[in-house]
Amino acid sequence: MSDGDGLDYASSGVDIDLEAASVASLIGALSKSVRKSGTPGAPVDLPGGFGGLVEFGDNLLALATDGVGSKLQIANELGQLAGV
Repeated sequence: MSDGDGLDYASSGVDIDLEAASVASLIGALSKSVRKSGTPGAPVDLPGGFGGLVEFGDNLLALATDGVGSKLQIANELGQLAGV
């Protein structure tokens, strides 16, 4: 969003600092319960920070947090804003 149209994340109710603090808190809480590799719920070490994987039996479960910007852009381009 640009400043020229009078819209920004903060005025729409998005608190980026609170989101960052919440993610940090979640990571801290989860790191206290780290499980050994080979057990359900064990984290899989990946670079980045946009998502994570945990062992789930013979499979991996993907976990992620994300904003709404890209979803709004796609919905707008498709003309499908009713469900957003």
